[in-house]
Amino acid sequence: MTRRLTRDRKNAVLGGVAAGFGNYFGVDPVLVRLVFILLAFLNGFGLVAYAVGWVIMPREDESAGGAGAGAHESAPVDRLVERVRQAGERVADEFQRLPSWRRRAAGRGRPSEREHRVTDAGVRWVRVSRGLYLLGIGTFMLLTTQGVLRWSFWSETLAYWPVILVAIGVRLAFERSPLPGLVLLGPLLVLGTMMYVALRGPGRPESAGEWLPIRAERPADVAAWTLEGRLALASLDVTSRRLPHGVLLEGRSEEIGRGSVRISEGAGPGIVRVTNTWNDRTPFVLPGARRARCELGVSAAVPLTLDLDLALTTARIDAASGPPSRVAVAGALNDVRLRLGAPPSDVRLDLEGAFNQVVLEVPAATPVRVSREGFLNVVDRKRAGHARTPRDEGADDGPDGAPGYRLSLQGAFNRVVVRSW
Repeated sequence: MTRRLTRDRKNAVLGGVAAGFGNYFGVDPVLVRLVFILLAFLNGFGLVAYAVGWVIMPREDESAGGAGAGAHESAPVDRLVERVRQAGERVADEFQRLPSWRRRAAGRGRPSEREHRVTDAGVRWVRVSRGLYLLGIGTFMLLTTQGVLRWSFWSETLAYWPVILVAIGVRLAFERSPLPGLVLLGPLLVLGTMMYVALRGPGRPESAGEWLPIRAERPADVAAWTLEGRLALASLDVTSRRLPHGVLLEGRSEEIGRGSVRISEGAGPGIVRVTNTWNDRTPFVLPGARRARCELGVSAAVPLTLDLDLALTTARIDAASGPPSRVAVAGALNDVRLRLGAPPSDVRLDLEGAFNQVVLEVPAATPVRVSREGFLNVVDRKRAGHARTPRDEGADDGPDGAPGYRLSLQGAFNRVVVRSW
């Protein structure tokens, strides 16, 4: 019996889309929900994908032939979505009937065997299109993890997210038509767009708009402080330097509207939070938004803790003149460069997330000790005189007992490059 991708209303939390995908692929629906939530937090694409799935995926009771369709009343939103989906199916059916209107006018009201074969061929072509999606996207992921493509490639690709809607429309129009092979136009269009972005290279720098000043004063009773970053689709440049007395942070942000980097109010004593997202606590922006740029100088006179939660962000942090007391970086699809000086005592560096690339630059005599948890996390040591393999755990590159950095790497598909300066 052929499996169908349907919405599972019995195990649904909202619309049954995630539960339907879980049933189809034989995985726990919770994992599918986590994927949708991650995509929503990254750049809003998860919301778009869920809404599209809600519209085009039939309910499980409808797929079974209508048995139990009236067992429970659908929610008003579900009924509205169902009407939209049915209208789309009617349009697709009308498109299918266009080549055979003469045969039907002659009295052949029942579908011919050839039409049944076309439907079976449509199923086969849809499977081929799914394979192309997996093959193409997996190849681009491999090129990114190996450093051939920059992580910013994914943020630049997401600016073309309407192409996904076009690909969905291509499938709806041709999956059950007499020309089912045309469903391959969907993956060719999506993967062709990704290829265009990869060959084009980094996007042209947008013309600089008006710069807005950013400044945070130091409260009298603060002996140490934390810089929190909640950024998505941003470019952040942080430098530790001498600032005027009583100033913790000073810099500028490019004016691009609501997506501009700003200081969030109410972060608490001793905490300065910079963000460009709708929710100050999570990185979330709409797909296609313009990249936010921010340049900050932080005080080297007061002990600093860096707590960064990023998505699709490029960050350059130069704290060679004043090493922070702790650094935490979390998120996905980020490109981070940390330049740190020799610490007076051990400093903890926490990296957590997926598909991040971090370049850590430290003095040649400063040890870096590494611990890893997760899946396919790689540490590449390119320090002068270092002959150990990237799989060395707890490696110490400096004199015995010398203060250094303790790197804790958690998550999946992260790559850390350790260099000397």
